[in-house]
Amino acid sequence: MTVRDFVSAVEHFAPPWMAFPGDPVGLQIGQPDGAVHKILVSLDPTLAALAYGVERGCDAWLLHHPLLYTATRSLVEDSPTTRIAAEAIRNGVAVMGAHTNWDVAPGGINDVLAGLFGLQEIRSFGSGVEETLYKLVVFCPHTSIETLNESLAQAGAGQIGNYRGCTFVSDGVGRFEAGPGTAPAVGKPDCQNSTQEARMEMVVRQSTRADVVTALKRAHPYEEPAFDLFPLADPVTHRAGRYGTLPTPLTPTDFQGLIDRTLGCRSEAWFPSKRAIRTVGFVGGAASGDWTYAARLGLDAFVTGEVRQRDAVGAGESGLAILAAGHYATEHPGIVRLGELVAERMGVELVAFEPSIGEAGRPN
Repeated sequence: MTVRDFVSAVEHFAPPWMAFPGDPVGLQIGQPDGAVHKILVSLDPTLAALAYGVERGCDAWLLHHPLLYTATRSLVEDSPTTRIAAEAIRNGVAVMGAHTNWDVAPGGINDVLAGLFGLQEIRSFGSGVEETLYKLVVFCPHTSIETLNESLAQAGAGQIGNYRGCTFVSDGVGRFEAGPGTAPAVGKPDCQNSTQEARMEMVVRQSTRADVVTALKRAHPYEEPAFDLFPLADPVTHRAGRYGTLPTPLTPTDFQGLIDRTLGCRSEAWFPSKRAIRTVGFVGGAASGDWTYAARLGLDAFVTGEVRQRDAVGAGESGLAILAAGHYATEHPGIVRLGELVAERMGVELVAFEPSIGEAGRPN
């Protein structure tokens, strides 16, 4: 396995296009052809985490919070960021971040949180990223439908929810005149031709558009395949948060106790009333501003990592309970899960770093 394989595996689960605008996700340090035998995963980029991984032979490092957030003009080791970057380079450790793209992606940070609490009827809500969708229309001989459909599906076309290769096919007649020097797959050159063709229609995401066009041209039997990509009217918003229903309603005190036991934290809570908690929304990290989405949905409680005082007051005024369970507690389980998925896909070993009490990234 190589660093290039490592990047591909991470992006399979956390596509970079799902990151919020300006979020520096992706490979930040490393030689693409370098070998990867063991992966280190941690929430934050710290010297303690890197040393832990180096001692155990890790040559790739998966982070939730990217190491390099802003432009770095030099690697003079006069700051924590440059010291970590230089140490990673010296030890041949590739460094990659999967941040808001893993918050948003299916199975990501907030799906893991929702799963820890057994939420039912889980749905997405909150801040997110928009993506333009296209309708692909392509014409081909009937004998090429299956081959072309599979090639387009592998490139990402026809994906609707959990359904793959969704295609509508209709019949028609194609007419053309092949010019001198052509070699048409059907018909003859230098004359008017007509042939039975199929019209295939598939949905294409903006992020896979280029790959789909490349796959189409490679798999299509015609020298000059006819196709169109029509942008659909409304973009799709992929949202980071997850909400659902607890298996059993809980009193506010019992709900806070469940949060603390499950996440191993000491949460801070604002309960505007004593009513039972049944519907809950989760957004890990610093996302207290998303309480407004939770309130509009009529949820009983909203759990995030950090809560600003003005958000606590606003949530309370709306009747929404809000809890700050800690940045580490709400995001660490999810990034470890991504590490497990990547390591399993690559067939390599995973090393997960958990800071001790008092170390950087984990409060007392």
